[in-house]
Amino acid sequence: MNTKRIKNNATKRISGFLLFLGVACSMFAQSYWQEKVDLVTETGYHHIEVSPEITGLGFRTLLITDEDNNEIPYFVRTSISVGKNKTSEQFTEINLGNFNVKEDKKSHSTILSFPDAYNPYYLSKIQLYIKNKEHYKRNAQITNDDVTLAHFSLTSRKESSFLFNNILIDKGFSIVIENENNLPLQIDSIKLFTFNCYLCAYLEAGKNYRIKTNGEAYKHYDIHGFTDEIASFLPIVKTSDLIYVSVPVMLHLDPEPKEKSFFEKPLFLWTVIALTGILLIGVCVRMLNEMRKK
Repeated sequence: MNTKRIKNNATKRISGFLLFLGVACSMFAQSYWQEKVDLVTETGYHHIEVSPEITGLGFRTLLITDEDNNEIPYFVRTSISVGKNKTSEQFTEINLGNFNVKEDKKSHSTILSFPDAYNPYYLSKIQLYIKNKEHYKRNAQITNDDVTLAHFSLTSRKESSFLFNNILIDKGFSIVIENENNLPLQIDSIKLFTFNCYLCAYLEAGKNYRIKTNGEAYKHYDIHGFTDEIASFLPIVKTSDLIYVSVPVMLHLDPEPKEKSFFEKPLFLWTVIALTGILLIGVCVRMLNEMRKK
């Protein structure tokens, strides 16, 4: 950051500089994520398939708005009908990139981290693929920035697939496997999944809609009282163009007080009052002298 030295006698410059700081501090960015909803060809209720990225960025603060920025009521479904006696897949795989394996000899544990992770996600399922053929049973935990979020157990008796109650993870996410006095397990690969999120909303054909993440935590729409009456088999609409929006917002500041002229300053006003008082005293003295002469 570049800084400039300001002379003490440059009062006007200091005033301007402070005003600039006040204006700068009064600005803040109203930030949110948004994605477009693909156009629909028929007016009616639809299931909007929300991307895992925007679900993780603000699942409980989602807003649907139309091209006039009007808020569109909706409710959430995590499982929908996709055909006769068929339901949608419950989970969608998320990609956090490659994972690193670190053997911590001090704690006798294996730490799996994801250095390429960037966006937050809700973690609903983990599938571990382990090379070891011999018997094993290990305790493990999910951590995020060294905070433990969940525990589970790895065992050779069954498939290493685990379900979780939508744990929010981000770039600090890691899996810690406690080895105790055993040799570390050989992890071949890992698959991570998040829950599918569908927003059920009434959309009009040809209108543009978008999903944003800066709403209130809990919405209270009339549609929430009719979820059982709206079919679970509806047209599915995709989304696209996930972007981050940051809009500067200026707070209204009181205008800087205008510098008073000499005639508006207290010194001038008190001088006028004093001179007026002296003049009145002089007039009174003169009148008294004239009365005495008579």
